[in-house]
Amino acid sequence: MAMDHAYVRDNMVDARQPPRGTDGPIARLRRSLFASPSDTLLTILGMLFLLWAVPPIYNFLIGHAVMPGGTVEECRAEGAGACWAYIYARFNFFIYGFYPIDQYWRPNIVFVLGAALIVPLLIPSAPFKRINAVLFFVVFPVVAFYLLNGGVFGMRHVPTEQWGGLLVTLIISLVGIICSIPIGILLALGRQSKLPIIKTLSVMFIELWRAVPLITVLFMASIMLPLFMPTGTTVDKLLRALVGVTLFSSAYLAETVRGGCKPCHAANMRPVHRLARATGNGPISSSCPGRSSM
Repeated sequence: MAMDHAYVRDNMVDARQPPRGTDGPIARLRRSLFASPSDTLLTILGMLFLLWAVPPIYNFLIGHAVMPGGTVEECRAEGAGACWAYIYARFNFFIYGFYPIDQYWRPNIVFVLGAALIVPLLIPSAPFKRINAVLFFVVFPVVAFYLLNGGVFGMRHVPTEQWGGLLVTLIISLVGIICSIPIGILLALGRQSKLPIIKTLSVMFIELWRAVPLITVLFMASIMLPLFMPTGTTVDKLLRALVGVTLFSSAYLAETVRGGCKPCHAANMRPVHRLARATGNGPISSSCPGRSSM
């Protein structure tokens, strides 16, 4: 018996809307926050915590705060929140310390130059990495020192005792991090050395500095060190802090480098091989020192 039924569609069916409850913001919230009883409980607890924590924080920061233009009496009043009037009045001091007001343009130039040089270093696709690195690590510190210290090109000399605020914080941080890298690498290599004298000295240096809190290092450098120096001999306080932070950071960095230089044992590579077999990838090339292709 001849069949004249056609089973091949000759026109497309119009698209239909997804079933209700499977799309939209409510459905996404349901899947993300109320997918299971435990998720629902955690969501409720989180909302209760926000209801308990957000109103006092809002009242302190905004609701009961004393905005710029307020007075000291308003800041000291019962129930007053954050004293933004004080922050506004002392903002320049937080940034520049006791740096002369008429010379603020010098730290500002240092801030702009530093940001303009460090941002491209943080972007992997930025060109001229080598030139940028030389400018930031070699040229920029020299330019920044003469700009901040003065005494050249007709700029007034500003002693480091007048530096402060965010300016000094950034200087100590950048100098400590940059200068501690080569010292830390040398200490890590010295601790791995087969020469007993070099290894012993490296271990003693690393363990000594790691056993002392940073606040103690800064206290010794700022207060105690001048007591052990000959009368009339002084060392700049900022320089003392820079040396202390650099040596402290180099000890911790040495342990980080030493841990990265340890060879990868077979037990550490087993999870990697399992993952490779599960994903169907071929042999894995290991970058761990002491072992070649895995």
